[in-house]
Amino acid sequence: MASESDEDRRTYVVVVNGEEQYSIWLADQPIPNGWTDAGKRGAKAECLDHIEKVWTDMRPKSVRRAPEAPPKAEPTTRARQGKNELVGRLERDQPISLVGRPEPSRDELRAQLDRGRIFVRFDETGTELGVKLAGSALSTAKSEMEAAGRMKVEGELVLNYNRVTFVGEVDVKTFRGTGHLVYVADAEPS
Repeated sequence: MASESDEDRRTYVVVVNGEEQYSIWLADQPIPNGWTDAGKRGAKAECLDHIEKVWTDMRPKSVRRAPEAPPKAEPTTRARQGKNELVGRLERDQPISLVGRPEPSRDELRAQLDRGRIFVRFDETGTELGVKLAGSALSTAKSEMEAAGRMKVEGELVLNYNRVTFVGEVDVKTFRGTGHLVYVADAEPS
């Protein structure tokens, strides 16, 4: 095997392929298939300098000449569909439970209220929802939770492309109560 100093005394040829990608090849070796002589011979450093001058765009020719990608299509908008079946089923008052991990507790409920979102489960369907509380509804829920009585809960969410309001009342000792949804409108696509 030749050392680095031996290679520097050899003669090289600059070769180019059909994609206009350049390389060097030992001049005394047959040029490999798919490559042609680019017209420059010399020491390794001379050939590499030549490539640096002529090969200014490293992308293959097929990529350089490809038509620009078409602009991204706008996302299709979902047709207005009105009230979803599940929303319709949850519009009547029914049993609910507060959801806590691992179990509902006053501390977990307090933490959820501090985050401005509580989690409820409609017991008949098993549907669990995160309900965003804000403003006076959040203040009322916090004060009623601390009074250890019944807590009124009202907040907004989107369920199956429907904007809805959750309305419920929960016993803060048992974490159970009743609640229902009120359909507001189709949610705007994001």
